[in-house]
Amino acid sequence: MWSVFYFYTMHSFIDTVVKRIISSQKKISKCTFILPSKRAGLFLKQSLKINLKAPSILPEIYSIEEFIEQLS
Repeated sequence: MWSVFYFYTMHSFIDTVVKRIISSQKKISKCTFILPSKRAGLFLKQSLKINLKAPSILPEIYSIEEFIEQLS
């Protein structure tokens, strides 16, 4: 008996958000992202690099700590 296995690629939350913003035709450079950590910001930059087709300016990306620091 043969078994067939399907392996679906898992999309992260960051990838989903980036794709949705790109599909909305908004300028990504006008967005500001506030993420839980600096590491999440690195994953966001990587996702933008993969999903953007044309050269563009990166949006502002802050960790929560940096954002609170900026507010005070």
